[in-house]
Amino acid sequence: MDTKIPIIVLGISLITSNYLNKVDFLKNSGVMQGFWSLNNMPTDTDHIEVTENKGFQTIINLVMLQEQINEVLSKN
Repeated sequence: MDTKIPIIVLGISLITSNYLNKVDFLKNSGVMQGFWSLNNMPTDTDHIEVTENKGFQTIINLVMLQEQINEVLSKN
C-alpha cells in the first residue's frame, strides 16, 4: 500500500541564500512539502520571506498558516 505523508519542517529561523535552490528542489521533487518559519519578525534586516517556488516560507499570521495547511492537505 502506498501512503503519502506530507513532510513539513517548522522552525523559527531564516535561511541563507545558499539554501534557496535546495529548499525549492526538495519541494519540487516531492521529498518535502516545505520549510516554514513561524517567526514573522526574525530581524530588522532584509531577510528571505519566501523562495521562488515556496520551498521556504515565512508564515506571517494564523490565516496564512491555515491556508498553507489546507493547500498541502488538498494535494495528491
